[in-house]
Amino acid sequence: MRFQGGPGTRSPERIHYVGVTLKMLMQRAYGVKPEQVAGPKWLATQRYSITAKLPPRTTREECRLMLRNLLNERFQMRLRTETKSFRVYYLVVSKNGPKLKPQETLNPTSDDQERRKALQDGLAAMKARREALEFRPTAALGIRPGTMAEFVERLSPYLDRPVLDQTQLNGLYDFWLCWVADGAPQTDDMPRGPSLFDALEEQLGLELKSATDQLQVLVIDAVQRIPVE
Repeated sequence: MRFQGGPGTRSPERIHYVGVTLKMLMQRAYGVKPEQVAGPKWLATQRYSITAKLPPRTTREECRLMLRNLLNERFQMRLRTETKSFRVYYLVVSKNGPKLKPQETLNPTSDDQERRKALQDGLAAMKARREALEFRPTAALGIRPGTMAEFVERLSPYLDRPVLDQTQLNGLYDFWLCWVADGAPQTDDMPRGPSLFDALEEQLGLELKSATDQLQVLVIDAVQRIPVE
C-alpha cells in the first residue's frame, strides 16, 4: 500500500495510489480518522489502484476536492454526515510559546522551475536538520511550507485519536518534527530521543491535550464496489 505524488511532493502533477482501500481514500479526501467513516465492511478490505494527472500548481485542498469528486463519480458514492462524541487531542501552543518560523509563500507568478527549486531546498534543509540531531529518530514529519491545518492532518495518523487545531496560528510555517516511536528498540549508543508528545513541545513549542469533542461522521448510504467506466 502506498500513496505517491501530489502537491508538495516531487511529482506535484501526478498521483499514484497503490493497494488502497476506499476507507483510506475517504480519510485522505475528507481529513478524518477511520472511526469517522461508516459504511459496508468491504470499505476497509477491498483494494484499488489509482493513477491520475493534476493541473499545474494544484493545491492540497484542490487535490482533496478532486479526490472527493472522483469517489462520487466513479464509485457512485452518496453520503451524509452525523455528529458523534469522540475522544480527541487539542493541539495548543505550549506555555513557553511556539518555536515555529513564519514562511513566505511563493509568488503566484512563480514558474514550475522556481517551485521545484524551493521544494528541493526545503528537502535539503530538512535532511541537514535530521543529521544534526543528537538522537536516532524512528519517525519524522516534515512540511515546508504548510499551514497548521495541513500539519494537523499529517500528524493525526500517528495518534490514536483525531487532532483538532486550537493554536490560533495562521499563515505558513516550516514544520520539522523527529521522535522515537513507542516500543522502538535502542539500536546504538546514541541517547534515546523524545516521544512524539515531548518532541512537539521541545521542537515546535506545541502541546497535545486530551479532550472530548463532537465530530462529524461520514455515513455512506450508497457505493459501488466496482467503479464505473
